[in-house]
Amino acid sequence: MYKLLCVDLDGTLLNDLKDIDEINIEALKKVYKSGIIVALTTGRLFSSAAVYSEKIGFKFPLICSNGALIIEAGWNKALFKKELSIINCKKIISLLKKFNVTIVFNSSNIVFSDKEGYSVKIFNKLNENLPWDKKIKIVLVSDWDLIFNEYENEILKCIITEDELDKVSEIKKALKEIDGLEVVNSSLNSVEVMTKGVSKGQAVELLAKRYNISKDKIASIGDSENDISMFKASGVSIAMGNSLAYVKEIADYVTETNENKGLAKAIDRYILNN
Repeated sequence: MYKLLCVDLDGTLLNDLKDIDEINIEALKKVYKSGIIVALTTGRLFSSAAVYSEKIGFKFPLICSNGALIIEAGWNKALFKKELSIINCKKIISLLKKFNVTIVFNSSNIVFSDKEGYSVKIFNKLNENLPWDKKIKIVLVSDWDLIFNEYENEILKCIITEDELDKVSEIKKALKEIDGLEVVNSSLNSVEVMTKGVSKGQAVELLAKRYNISKDKIASIGDSENDISMFKASGVSIAMGNSLAYVKEIADYVTETNENKGLAKAIDRYILNN
């Protein structure tokens, strides 16, 4: 039996409306009650991931901002944190201004953006259904230098979302030329930037070490490029049916889509009946 199940959020646990289908909640409860540790792994910031974990009913271990922050079960302690340096934040800003895109950074609980773009709209929509003490804080930025100085050692990730896919590819290529950065797609139209070496895969390895779990006892489920490192850190990997072809090719198994009970079906077939 597996001892650790790592589950991505967007495109995996969540449906296209950014909500959790009841069948997935029940499936994860069964996993938890069987004695398997469930970890939610996401590019999202901690305060956003926590909302979904609490909706399931447990304070699961959380791998946030693509592995830049790991919070242990119960949420009393951070197992790992790796922020973007001020120098690298400024390099990112300098480059992105050339592309005229909306720029978003996040800490563990704040979204910073220079415009009310896609990411801000997503979090505003999520906030509509949350009590005031659970809402994700959003800060619109006019001076990035002030933000970087005020939140030094707190900025974990930058995200760029753009409709033009050729532009996304060009931005990703340019960012990869900056030393000290880890650059990965979280979807076709989104690029995420962390400190070099930070990844979901590294975070899974650190979490497994914390709980003394060997690689062959780890299972992971995801759908995007940022899940590939997690797949490689796991004994078995399962790609969602809505994943891109190259993600499916890397995975050991492929389940149904996030709109067709894919997570619950994968848990029933590959995890609980293993």
